[in-house]
Amino acid sequence: MNNCCSLGRAPYEEGRVLYESDNFFIFPTLGPIGIEGYVLIASKEHYEGTGNMPKQLFPELEELIKMTKAKLKETYNKESILFEHGPKVK
Repeated sequence: MNNCCSLGRAPYEEGRVLYESDNFFIFPTLGPIGIEGYVLIASKEHYEGTGNMPKQLFPELEELIKMTKAKLKETYNKESILFEHGPKVK
């Protein structure tokens, strides 16, 4: 894991990682968006945005999104909303 920033290190250090794949990890948020069921899917390597990720990572990310949405639906009986913040940076 690239320890480029606290976002990448803190969930591991605090034991908050819910699930981990080869290139991503999922963890609940804290702070102002600390809503129950609100989770982040983050890449282990730092990218400016999803658009800057290598294309070969997209199938893995899509599977994680599908799995996460299904688990949230099972747990909370509600549909989830997905968004990404960070456009492709040149």
